[in-house]
Amino acid sequence: MLSKKSKYAIKALVCIAENYGNAAPLKISEISEREKIPRKFLETIMVELRNQGFVHSKMGANGGYSLAKTPDTIVLSQIIRLSGGPLALFSRFDRERKEPDSSIRNVVGNALTPIKTIDFIF
Repeated sequence: MLSKKSKYAIKALVCIAENYGNAAPLKISEISEREKIPRKFLETIMVELRNQGFVHSKMGANGGYSLAKTPDTIVLSQIIRLSGGPLALFSRFDRERKEPDSSIRNVVGNALTPIKTIDFIF
């Protein structure tokens, strides 16, 4: 099961990806309203997405968020890892079982790797 943070990060990126190619970036209030994400939580998520190079932010009255990458290059497993989702849990599980460092995590990550944000748009 995905954490709320992972779900919200994916929903926000898909929302921004749907706006990809438009001149005006999406305001955080628009994303919050469209996707029913609490604004304060979304602000925290967007800072992380920006710091990791997934989105650009522009300040000011005409500011907002836009994708820093094309929608077909943003992979679902990257977003889940960024937000500390299930792949991070599998890493802990591997250590507790004394398995090679990433055996289970790699299987799950490889299964999710082909899924990109663009797959949610069309």
